[in-house]
Amino acid sequence: MKDVDIDLVTLAVTTPIQLFGQWAFLLWDAKSLPAATKKGSWPDATLGSAIYFLGPLATGIHVAMTRRGLGRLKALAYLAGVTFAYVALNAVVAEIASYF
Repeated sequence: MKDVDIDLVTLAVTTPIQLFGQWAFLLWDAKSLPAATKKGSWPDATLGSAIYFLGPLATGIHVAMTRRGLGRLKALAYLAGVTFAYVALNAVVAEIASYF
């Protein structure tokens, strides 16, 4: 495969996984929040667009806005972990696509 084809395959495979994974996590997390802190989470009407346009930052913002104190530091750890996972997923898919 050419490099352009590998990039297209990587984009086509990883983007739906990344978007659906964040969406599922945010829905699960919002359901587990108490009513008082749920106000700070993304509204249902804008959740999808926030995930699409902001990527991993949407989840980091969600964690920062719904937690207080040291809980907000979890947002930084989450962003670092998600960024590493995205880079690793892209590298694995690109390597697999290069064999074809």
